[in-house]
Amino acid sequence: MDIIRIPLRHYVHIKDTISNITYMMEGAKNYALKSNEVLVKNLTPHIVLGKSQFIKILNPVERDTNGKIIFEDFGGVKLRWGEEEIRTDSLSKDPFPLYPGEEPQGKVSEFIIIQANEELQMRAVRPFHDETKNKDRKPGDKWMLRGPSLYIPRIEEEIVNKIKALIIKPNTAIKLRASRDLVDKYGLKRKAGEEWLIREVGSYLPNVNEEVVNSLVNAYTLTDKIALQLKAKADFNDVYGKPRNAGDEWLVTIEDSDMHLLDVNEIFINKIDITILSSRQYCVILNPVVGGKPQYGKKIQRRGEASFFLRPGEKLRGDKIDEVIVLDENDALLLEAEEFYEDGEIKRLPGEKWMIKGPCEFILPLQITLLEKRKAIPLDENEGIYVRDIFTGDVKVVSGTTYLLSAGEEFFEKNLHPDVECLLGSSFSNSQINEKGEVEYVKQALAAGREKWRMVTFRAPDNSAVQVFDYKNMSSRIVFGPELIKLGPHEEFTVINLSGKKPKVENQIKNLAVLLGPDFMTDIIEVETRDHARLRLQLCYSWKFEVVDKKDSQENGKLFTVNDFVGDACKNLAAKIRGAVSTVPFETFHKNSATIVKSAIFGLTTEGVAKNRLKFSSNNLVIINVDIQTQEPCDPKTRENLSKSTNLSINSINKMQKMDAEHKQKMFAEGSKGRLGLQKLEDDTHAERQNIEYLRKKVETEAVKSTGREVATAKATAKSNEIRGESTVEEAKLKVQALQIEVMSALIQEEEDLQEEIKRKEQNVDVLLDKLEKITKIEVDEFRKTVKAIGRETIISMAKAGPKVQAKLLESLGIKSFLITDGKNPINLFNTAKGIINNK
Repeated sequence: MDIIRIPLRHYVHIKDTISNITYMMEGAKNYALKSNEVLVKNLTPHIVLGKSQFIKILNPVERDTNGKIIFEDFGGVKLRWGEEEIRTDSLSKDPFPLYPGEEPQGKVSEFIIIQANEELQMRAVRPFHDETKNKDRKPGDKWMLRGPSLYIPRIEEEIVNKIKALIIKPNTAIKLRASRDLVDKYGLKRKAGEEWLIREVGSYLPNVNEEVVNSLVNAYTLTDKIALQLKAKADFNDVYGKPRNAGDEWLVTIEDSDMHLLDVNEIFINKIDITILSSRQYCVILNPVVGGKPQYGKKIQRRGEASFFLRPGEKLRGDKIDEVIVLDENDALLLEAEEFYEDGEIKRLPGEKWMIKGPCEFILPLQITLLEKRKAIPLDENEGIYVRDIFTGDVKVVSGTTYLLSAGEEFFEKNLHPDVECLLGSSFSNSQINEKGEVEYVKQALAAGREKWRMVTFRAPDNSAVQVFDYKNMSSRIVFGPELIKLGPHEEFTVINLSGKKPKVENQIKNLAVLLGPDFMTDIIEVETRDHARLRLQLCYSWKFEVVDKKDSQENGKLFTVNDFVGDACKNLAAKIRGAVSTVPFETFHKNSATIVKSAIFGLTTEGVAKNRLKFSSNNLVIINVDIQTQEPCDPKTRENLSKSTNLSINSINKMQKMDAEHKQKMFAEGSKGRLGLQKLEDDTHAERQNIEYLRKKVETEAVKSTGREVATAKATAKSNEIRGESTVEEAKLKVQALQIEVMSALIQEEEDLQEEIKRKEQNVDVLLDKLEKITKIEVDEFRKTVKAIGRETIISMAKAGPKVQAKLLESLGIKSFLITDGKNPINLFNTAKGIINNK
């Protein structure tokens, strides 16, 4: 038999195996287990709850209204299966055990403390009545519990989230969104999905139906030079009370506020910098905003000094600020009217063009387009420009003056052939011989930057000819150098294509000028003798063009009838040489090669002597000499034998020339020494003379410099005194003008005061007269009524009565200073007046 010792505030669960009932047993006691009992739960301490603690129990026992535990009929405790229960110290002040079936959910926990800037988001999991809010909650309902408070958990609700208050600093805000329809803290109705801002500085706890979209919305800083361009997403009234429609764009400037928080219905477009215009600037604004609406297609002009922000939709023409155009006496503007424009008394029609010439300042009106700014071009007599009349199409050349295009003129761009462009930008030497002995021209193409409207010029070299063709008149002219050729607007150069290299190849050299010579050209040809010996000859031909009369245009035109005169002449001469060599054997040609070649080219006289010139009548080219520079057999063995014999001859000639040269060198050296000594003496004498002259000039220069310095100082002092005196006089004049203005202002003010006083007195007199008139009218009416009331007969009777009666009559009538008489009897005024006074 097992004995269980149960201390105080402990318990065990024991199961009766016969009845299958489990029961709880508390201490302090000792219990002996029966044979039919089993210990199900070992010794367990009671659950102790503090003042602010709770524990959640699963399957709690059921209690009656008095809090007593209800048992089943079979003896076990009755449980609320599947239910949960929160037990606190208010329900269980003493430590308590757990009955069989009860299970603790977690550990003993502290009540949740909600701080002042915190709140709990709650959700109902079952229907119940909320005594705190006095509301019936349904499953899924959400609400907030805000601090400071102590939250005691309930089974019917659960904590969704714990939210801390959002701190809103100056110039910041938080953005909220409604998760369902609600009424916000301002009392405004919000629809589900609607967003808004909370701007008040301090802490803010969102409502249960408010979602925090952005916890920190920073404000934009506005200055006098920066504005914000915004756009409306929907219709609303902005924070400044202005209505905005969806799609509207506007600016927020420092005039509205120095800080701006972007509203939920506002879209930030851009930061706009202020546009500042100086007194020398202006701008044209496209699509100007008038009355809050952009006027598309229109434009306005603003002149400085000014500063402004471009409104949404506005744009600067050309995205730039224009400067006032300053024209000097050589400047002009070409203008075109886009629409009707009145220029003083002159009316300009759309499309009309005209010029404005300097010196002046000009601001471009809106109705006018600036086509271009023109400047007068100073032209030397060797410079020119091509000018085209846009109305007639005529092109002319202007040269030797300063010229400004008119409104009906424009530059004419003269296009040239690419070869001419290259040759005009090339530098020419007369003729140079390369390593192969070939005549060619040095060319460096520099024509890339040519201004096509400038007159084309070409300096024809000395002793040369250039052909210029006018394709308008279908005529040509030939210019002989040295001469500067000025190309007309319809003229073109004739390009010469010459053969080059050795042997000659066509189209190797291009030139504008034909050199008249004398000059030479080299060529290599192969010939064959009568005994079939093949030789390679390098020939040098001296040539020139024969020009008898440079004014004979028909005869001089022959110079350009043969385009490639070099290749044509070399082919012709080579044919003659081959024909002559083919008739003689090798030995004869080797010994008499020069004579054979010259005879073949120039021919023989009747006496059998070789002539000294050959003229081509087609172009007047004259060959004046021919020289065989080298000749060598094409066969290698023949070339070797010939080379040996040639070398022996050359060596002997070289030795003789060397000895002769050494002798001449010694003679020249001695003569040079003597001339050098004499020249040195002459140079020293000349140097001393130059030194004396230098010292004299230096003294004169110092004297001129000191004199100029003193004169300049005196002039500067005089000018300064003059300026100071003029400034004093001007200042006195300005003071007198200012005093005059003050006196005149005082007189005008005094005159205005007097006029005002007179006007006021006249008004007072009019009022007084009106008053007296009304009083008189009243008295007359009163007298008339009195007389009418007394009656005519009564007044007559009283008039016939004595003085006392008359005085009473007057008193009754209200007349105090009048007497009644017939105009005949004398009246005692004293007695009458006395009677009146006594009656008073």
